[in-house]
Amino acid sequence: MAEKYTEKQWEEEMRLGQFCGRHAAFGSCNLECHSCHEVGFYGPREIRSEGRKYRACKWCGFWQEAVGPVFDYRGGASYPCSIRVHKSCGEEGSWGTAGEGLWCEKCKDNVIELGAHKDDPNFQKIKEDMDKIHQSINFPRVPTQ
Repeated sequence: MAEKYTEKQWEEEMRLGQFCGRHAAFGSCNLECHSCHEVGFYGPREIRSEGRKYRACKWCGFWQEAVGPVFDYRGGASYPCSIRVHKSCGEEGSWGTAGEGLWCEKCKDNVIELGAHKDDPNFQKIKEDMDKIHQSINFPRVPTQ
C-alpha cells in the first residue's frame, strides 16, 4: 500500500508528466505507476468540478486520492479499482472500487467486474505497441513516489 499522496506530489507529477504524441493517450508516457511500475496508463488526474485530484493507473487498477470528496471519504491510502460493465443503463467500461458495491448507483442493477486493462488481451497488444514506440524514441521513464 502506498503512503499518503499529497497535493504537492500531485502538482509535481502534473509538471513532470509528458505525452509522446505517437499513440492514444491513456496516461503519461514517462511517469511510472507507483504500484506496477509501468508507463502509458498511469498519471495524475483531476475532476475540477468536484475539486478532486488523484492518481490512477488504468493498467493495474492502482488509485490514490490527493484531495477532494473521495479523499475526504476514503482517506489517503491507495485502493484497487476495476472496469465495470452494467448494460442495463448503458454504463459500459466505467471504473469503480474493486470488490465493493457491485451494483450500479445509476440504475441499481448488478454490474460485472472485468479487472484492469492488464487483464484485457486487446489492451495487452496496445501496451506492447506503446512500449515499442517508447523504446524506439528512447522516451525517458520517471519513477513516482
